[in-house]
Parts: sequence; structure tokens; C-alpha cells
Amino acid sequence: MPEVCQFATLLEAKCERLNDDKLEKKMKKVIKEGGKKGVEIEGAADMGGLQFFITTVIEPEADLDMLVESMRAMNATSDPTEEERKGGSGKIGKTIFTCTDEALNVVSYVPVEHMEKCNATEWLTNTVTEILRGGNDRVGDAAAMAKTLVKTADGKEKNFAKACIKKDGELALFPLKMKDACINHGYFELLLLSI
Repeated sequence: MPEVCQFATLLEAKCERLNDDKLEKKMKKVIKEGGKKGVEIEGAADMGGLQFFITTVIEPEADLDMLVESMRAMNATSDPTEEERKGGSGKIGKTIFTCTDEALNVVSYVPVEHMEKCNATEWLTNTVTEILRGGNDRVGDAAAMAKTLVKTADGKEKNFAKACIKKDGELALFPLKMKDACINHGYFELLLLSI
């Protein structure tokens, strides 16, 4: 596994339940996918000066804690001498998400060098607000609901935030229909925050 670095420590601590032996095989898949995505994002950033990126991952499925670990794997220090490099995208701000029929889970990360122009908690809260609105008048006060859904870790508010939007037929919240909105509103909110 790649060495843990300063970028990975800007996230919340690893959830204890993920250390269970029964989850070891699943966690290996989550870490592998996150590490590979990290290398891809790093490559795109090197070619085009990319500072922020929004993408989906599959392996964490409906598990928000695993999605945080996927982000940690993306941010891990990459060893350029390894045949199959992993991680390396800690300098790029990211929002990653996973979507199932039951939930849309989202994690946002902003590195220290970008936190003056973009705050992870604000970025995610604004994005979730717009996803909830999505032409849906059943939600009511989407901004207030978003504030209850978005969580962070003490002292890491500018660098890390996470949210879970669960399926709710009465509120017309259907995660599979929110997938595109997550990307579109994520980039739009990023533009607003960095102007």
C-alpha cells in the first residue's frame, strides 16, 4: 500500500469498522481503484494544469466510509519507481462520488494550497443544495437539508467534507437520477467559489 502522506491526513481518520478482517478483500479493491484513479487524475493535471476534478468510483458502492478511503488512496504518495503506480493526486482538489439505487455518497477534498479559493465544506454543501433542489419542490429548504447532510472532521472543514443523500420516494430523491447533477453542480459551484 502507498505511503500515507500529508494529503491523506487532511481527511477524517479511518473508520475503525473498516479494519474488520471480513472487509479486507473489499477494502483492497477500494484502495486499488482509488489508487489507480489518483494516478489518472495526476496525469491529467500534469498535462493540462488541472487543479480540481470531479469523478465517480464504483468499488465503495453505498459505503460512505469506504469512499473516504478511496479518496485517501488517491491522495497517497506515489512511488514513481513502482511498475503499477498508485495515488499521487493529493495536490488536486477533488469531489468523488459513488451512486447506487439506495444512496448517492459524495466526498470532497481541497489541498492546503487551494483552500483560500475553495473550501471543501462550502463546495460540497452548495453542490448538495443544488442536487436536492434539482427541480424538486418536495424537498422544501434544500440549503437547510444540505447543511444537515454534509459532515466534516474537526479542524479539517476547509479540506474535507462528505455527504450521503439517501433514496426517499416521498421527497422525490432518487440517487441514480442525481448522478449527472453531482458533476454539473460540483463544477458550477467550484467556479462560483473560486471567482
